[in-house]
Amino acid sequence: MRDTSEIRFQLHHELNQCYHQLFDKLAGADILEGDAASVTQLLLNSRFDALKHLVSEAEMEAYSAKYQDD
Repeated sequence: MRDTSEIRFQLHHELNQCYHQLFDKLAGADILEGDAASVTQLLLNSRFDALKHLVSEAEMEAYSAKYQDD
């Protein structure tokens, strides 16, 4: 069976970049502070759920070495 770490690491990295872009857009959005806080919480929960299974704690050192900016 082939090691899937490269694919999972890349997906984790790309999703992480996407979430960063969404947070940047939200920061510049002209919306009420309470609405921004609600959307931010939704995005944080979504990000956590999307990323948590892609890279295990045991793999995090290898991931961090490959994607140092994350």
